[in-house]
Amino acid sequence: MAGAGYSSRCKACNSPLRTQIEQWHEDGQSSRVISAKLKERGEKISDRALDNHFDEHYNVQDVAREQYQQSQVNIEADAQALVSDIKILDNVVSGKYQLHQKLEKILNSLLPEIADKKGPNHAELTKIPTVYVTLYNGCAAEIRQALKAKQELLGEDGNSKKAGAMQSWVDMMLEDE
Repeated sequence: MAGAGYSSRCKACNSPLRTQIEQWHEDGQSSRVISAKLKERGEKISDRALDNHFDEHYNVQDVAREQYQQSQVNIEADAQALVSDIKILDNVVSGKYQLHQKLEKILNSLLPEIADKKGPNHAELTKIPTVYVTLYNGCAAEIRQALKAKQELLGEDGNSKKAGAMQSWVDMMLEDE
């Protein structure tokens, strides 16, 4: 397992005991103590060489900083993609809502003629045309679907809340153990 960096000229980087050397360092042991332990195991690496290794090839803070910065970039990219999807859903809802409102006006204009059985087109208007009803109901269904998808993306739907509650419960149970 390689550490944070590597140099082909570094004795610690190329040591078969590299993982152990770095573990001793993480445990707080000095380079002088580590050098002595290595000498007991037949490997000669000076404490100065170990210090150089830890400064140049095993800098946990640099790796953590790089990983944090990359995670921030990833979070930002994921958030932008999510916002883009939500905006698309908002546009879908807006467009379908406008169409739904227009269809509602058409249907409302037909209702008085249907109710008035004495109208000139009575034989043709005994019920609302199926195409209007189908389109009206289809728009309503698409609006509901888009709003549900938006809630899911935002984590505001019932299933997300249940999953969050279950995770909290599991976390509490693990803490008790």
